[in-house]
Amino acid sequence: MFTIDGRLPVNLWEALHTPLSYLDGAQDLFFDGCGTKITYRILVDGYREFSKQMNAQRRYRGLTLPISRSKVAKQIAQVVSKFIECASEVTANSELRFGPGYITLDQIYLVELRQVSSASFQPILAVLCRQLPQVLPTYAQVDAAPGGFSNVLTEFASELQCLTHVPLSGLPTYSC
Repeated sequence: MFTIDGRLPVNLWEALHTPLSYLDGAQDLFFDGCGTKITYRILVDGYREFSKQMNAQRRYRGLTLPISRSKVAKQIAQVVSKFIECASEVTANSELRFGPGYITLDQIYLVELRQVSSASFQPILAVLCRQLPQVLPTYAQVDAAPGGFSNVLTEFASELQCLTHVPLSGLPTYSC
Protein backbone atom coordinates (compact mmCIF):
# COMPACT_ATOMS: atom_id res chain seq x y z
CA MET A 1 0.00 0.00 0.00
CA PHE A 2 1.08 3.55 -0.71
CA THR A 3 -0.36 5.72 2.03
CA ILE A 4 0.09 8.95 3.91
CA ASP A 5 -0.54 8.62 7.64
CA GLY A 6 -1.89 5.12 7.01
CA ARG A 7 -4.98 6.39 5.20
CA LEU A 8 -4.61 8.74 2.23
CA PRO A 9 -3.40 7.45 -1.14
CA VAL A 10 -0.50 9.20 -2.89
CA ASN A 11 -1.23 11.95 -5.41
CA LEU A 12 0.88 11.28 -8.51
CA TRP A 13 1.49 14.94 -9.34
CA GLU A 14 2.98 15.39 -5.86
CA ALA A 15 4.97 12.16 -6.27
CA LEU A 16 6.49 13.50 -9.48
CA HIS A 17 7.22 17.04 -8.29
CA THR A 18 7.95 16.89 -4.54
CA PRO A 19 10.06 14.77 -2.19
CA LEU A 20 7.86 12.11 -0.61
CA SER A 21 9.33 12.17 2.88
CA TYR A 22 5.78 12.05 4.36
CA LEU A 23 4.96 8.77 2.57
CA ASP A 24 4.53 5.86 5.00
CA GLY A 25 7.72 3.76 4.81
CA ALA A 26 9.27 6.24 2.34
CA GLN A 27 12.78 4.80 2.76
CA ASP A 28 11.73 1.13 2.85
CA LEU A 29 13.51 -0.87 0.15
CA PHE A 30 11.25 -2.15 -2.61
CA PHE A 31 11.69 -4.83 -5.32
CA ASP A 32 14.13 -6.93 -3.29
CA GLY A 33 14.97 -9.99 -5.41
CA CYS A 34 13.31 -8.74 -8.61
CA GLY A 35 16.46 -8.20 -10.66
CA THR A 36 17.76 -4.96 -12.10
CA LYS A 37 14.73 -4.02 -14.21
CA ILE A 38 10.98 -4.21 -13.64
CA THR A 39 8.04 -3.38 -15.88
CA TYR A 40 5.10 -1.21 -14.85
CA ARG A 41 1.83 -2.03 -16.64
CA ILE A 42 -1.07 0.40 -16.91
CA LEU A 43 -4.45 -1.02 -17.85
CA VAL A 44 -7.42 1.30 -18.20
CA ASP A 45 -10.75 0.18 -19.67
CA GLY A 46 -11.00 1.23 -23.31
CA TYR A 47 -7.24 1.70 -23.80
CA ARG A 48 -4.56 -0.74 -24.91
CA GLU A 49 -2.10 -1.92 -22.28
CA PHE A 50 0.72 0.54 -21.65
CA SER A 51 4.00 -0.74 -20.21
CA LYS A 52 7.34 0.81 -19.36
CA GLN A 53 10.50 -0.82 -18.07
CA MET A 54 12.47 0.96 -15.32
CA ASN A 55 15.39 0.34 -12.97
CA ALA A 56 14.56 -1.56 -9.80
CA GLN A 57 18.00 -1.09 -8.24
CA ARG A 58 20.42 1.72 -7.48
CA ARG A 59 24.09 1.97 -6.62
CA TYR A 60 25.00 3.23 -3.15
CA ARG A 61 28.60 3.28 -1.90
CA GLY A 62 29.57 0.43 -4.18
CA LEU A 63 26.53 -1.68 -3.26
CA THR A 64 23.59 -2.55 -5.47
CA LEU A 65 20.37 -1.96 -3.51
CA PRO A 66 16.67 -2.03 -4.34
CA ILE A 67 15.10 1.41 -4.75
CA SER A 68 13.03 3.01 -1.98
CA ARG A 69 9.22 3.13 -1.73
CA SER A 70 9.31 6.88 -2.45
CA LYS A 71 11.37 6.26 -5.62
CA VAL A 72 8.82 3.63 -6.72
CA ALA A 73 6.01 6.19 -6.31
CA LYS A 74 8.02 8.70 -8.37
CA GLN A 75 8.64 6.09 -11.10
CA ILE A 76 4.94 5.23 -11.21
CA ALA A 77 4.13 8.95 -11.54
CA GLN A 78 6.56 9.15 -14.48
CA VAL A 79 4.96 6.12 -16.17
CA VAL A 80 1.40 7.38 -15.64
CA SER A 81 2.44 10.81 -16.95
CA LYS A 82 3.77 9.13 -20.12
CA PHE A 83 0.56 7.05 -20.38
CA ILE A 84 -1.53 10.25 -20.19
CA GLU A 85 0.61 11.85 -22.90
CA CYS A 86 0.14 8.84 -25.19
CA ALA A 87 -3.54 8.30 -24.29
CA SER A 88 -4.40 11.92 -25.04
CA GLU A 89 -3.24 11.37 -28.63
CA VAL A 90 -5.55 8.42 -29.39
CA THR A 91 -9.27 8.00 -29.67
CA ALA A 92 -10.18 5.31 -27.17
CA ASN A 93 -13.27 3.22 -26.78
CA SER A 94 -13.78 4.55 -23.27
CA GLU A 95 -15.75 7.03 -21.20
CA LEU A 96 -12.41 8.12 -19.73
CA ARG A 97 -10.38 10.75 -21.56
CA PHE A 98 -6.90 11.94 -20.61
CA GLY A 99 -5.02 15.19 -21.08
CA PRO A 100 -5.80 18.90 -20.70
CA GLY A 101 -9.50 19.43 -20.05
CA TYR A 102 -9.95 15.78 -19.06
CA ILE A 103 -8.18 13.57 -16.50
CA THR A 104 -4.72 14.87 -15.63
CA LEU A 105 -1.94 13.62 -13.36
CA ASP A 106 -3.01 15.85 -10.45
CA GLN A 107 -6.34 13.96 -10.26
CA ILE A 108 -4.77 10.47 -10.12
CA TYR A 109 -3.80 8.70 -6.90
CA LEU A 110 -1.64 5.64 -6.30
CA VAL A 111 -3.46 3.23 -4.02
CA GLU A 112 -1.28 0.11 -4.23
CA LEU A 113 1.08 -1.86 -6.46
CA ARG A 114 0.36 -5.46 -7.46
CA GLN A 115 2.91 -7.93 -8.76
CA VAL A 116 1.47 -9.65 -11.84
CA SER A 117 4.57 -11.69 -12.80
CA SER A 118 8.16 -12.06 -11.58
CA ALA A 119 9.26 -8.61 -12.78
CA SER A 120 5.98 -6.99 -13.83
CA PHE A 121 3.90 -4.72 -11.60
CA GLN A 122 0.58 -2.99 -12.01
CA PRO A 123 -0.21 0.16 -10.06
CA ILE A 124 -3.76 0.34 -8.76
CA LEU A 125 -4.86 3.89 -9.37
CA ALA A 126 -7.87 5.98 -8.46
CA VAL A 127 -9.07 9.22 -9.98
CA LEU A 128 -10.65 12.17 -8.20
CA CYS A 129 -13.41 13.23 -10.57
CA ARG A 130 -14.05 16.64 -9.08
CA GLN A 131 -11.92 19.08 -7.18
CA LEU A 132 -12.48 19.10 -3.43
CA PRO A 133 -12.92 22.43 -1.68
CA GLN A 134 -9.61 24.13 -0.93
CA VAL A 135 -9.27 21.95 2.19
CA LEU A 136 -6.84 19.55 0.43
CA PRO A 137 -4.19 21.61 -1.39
CA THR A 138 -1.33 19.50 0.00
CA TYR A 139 -1.00 16.64 2.45
CA ALA A 140 1.08 18.82 4.77
CA GLN A 141 -1.86 21.20 5.21
CA VAL A 142 -4.52 18.55 5.83
CA ASP A 143 -3.74 18.39 9.56
CA ALA A 144 -4.69 22.05 9.85
CA ALA A 145 -8.09 21.49 8.19
CA PRO A 146 -11.23 21.51 10.37
CA GLY A 147 -11.62 17.95 11.67
CA GLY A 148 -8.11 17.03 10.48
CA PHE A 149 -7.50 13.82 8.53
CA SER A 150 -10.74 12.07 9.54
CA ASN A 151 -13.02 14.74 8.07
CA VAL A 152 -10.98 15.16 4.88
CA LEU A 153 -10.59 11.40 4.37
CA THR A 154 -14.35 10.78 4.52
CA GLU A 155 -15.07 13.34 1.80
CA PHE A 156 -11.96 12.37 -0.19
CA ALA A 157 -12.69 8.60 -0.22
CA SER A 158 -16.24 9.15 -1.42
CA GLU A 159 -14.90 11.04 -4.46
CA LEU A 160 -12.25 8.53 -5.59
CA GLN A 161 -13.16 6.09 -8.33
CA CYS A 162 -11.10 3.11 -9.42
CA LEU A 163 -9.21 3.82 -12.63
CA THR A 164 -7.23 0.64 -13.31
CA HIS A 165 -8.11 -3.00 -13.07
CA VAL A 166 -6.33 -6.30 -12.58
CA PRO A 167 -4.75 -7.22 -15.92
CA LEU A 168 -6.04 -9.83 -18.30
CA SER A 169 -3.48 -11.84 -20.25
CA GLY A 170 -3.16 -11.54 -24.01
CA LEU A 171 -3.78 -7.79 -24.32
CA PRO A 172 -1.64 -6.01 -26.94
CA THR A 173 1.20 -3.88 -25.63
CA TYR A 174 1.07 -0.18 -26.40
CA SER A 175 4.21 1.92 -26.56
CA CYS A 176 4.73 5.53 -27.47
